[in-house]
Amino acid sequence: MSFRCFRLLIHILREMGVASDILNWCVFRIFMLLVPLCMYARKIWPFSVLHKSISKNLGRPDNGTLMSLLIKQFLEVGNEAAETLAVDKCEIQSSDKVLEVGFGPGLGIQKAASLIDKSCGGHVSGVDYSESMVSAATERLTQEIHDGLVDLQHGSVADLPYDSNSFDKIFHCNVFYFWDDCVGCCSELLRVLKPGGLMLTTLNPNAVANAVSFDILNKQNANIPNYLAALKQAGFVNVVVVDQHRGGAVHVCIYAWARKD
Repeated sequence: MSFRCFRLLIHILREMGVASDILNWCVFRIFMLLVPLCMYARKIWPFSVLHKSISKNLGRPDNGTLMSLLIKQFLEVGNEAAETLAVDKCEIQSSDKVLEVGFGPGLGIQKAASLIDKSCGGHVSGVDYSESMVSAATERLTQEIHDGLVDLQHGSVADLPYDSNSFDKIFHCNVFYFWDDCVGCCSELLRVLKPGGLMLTTLNPNAVANAVSFDILNKQNANIPNYLAALKQAGFVNVVVVDQHRGGAVHVCIYAWARKD
């Protein structure tokens, strides 16, 4: 019932002319206040329930729940800078075949699709293991999917539904710390990347550190040196870390290449 009421409220506000970006910003600020509150009061009901729900839904939002809708609105704002940065630094060409894993509400997929040309063989694919996010991105990308520029799959990065050597570029934003087997997932991503292809990872290290301190991210999984080691162990080469300023914050870009034949 609460989920339906929240969606109805969002719909009414939009019908009244309140812009989507303003609504998203408001939800983002509410979420950013809710997280530390739930952390410090997590031994008290209902904050303990909310804290567990945030931790669970941040990596894999459940379809049809109020928290999944809050997470979607949060990601619309919170991930925009990282998604834009990833697409920009991938230097996508019109003929590239591109994959994003953990695409969330579809911001990065949409930006990447605007750069490719179907007539040149270009295409953008996406995999996310949250049905809620697949539904949200499908709604956002209705036209791109209809035009054959984009396909979205519900699945896991640990078992990608693509042939080997399928993609010129792969990118992902704020997702590797949700992988149970980081080396295995990196190996699977390398499998579908063409020889000489690029995989780019972007994240906001300050936001990640805050999530760890609020106990909604696993400290070991969110450790950047551990991720770099996993990339190299999986077989990626020329792994480079670069700091970039975007959206008023410092982001980390991690470049990793598939070895050329």
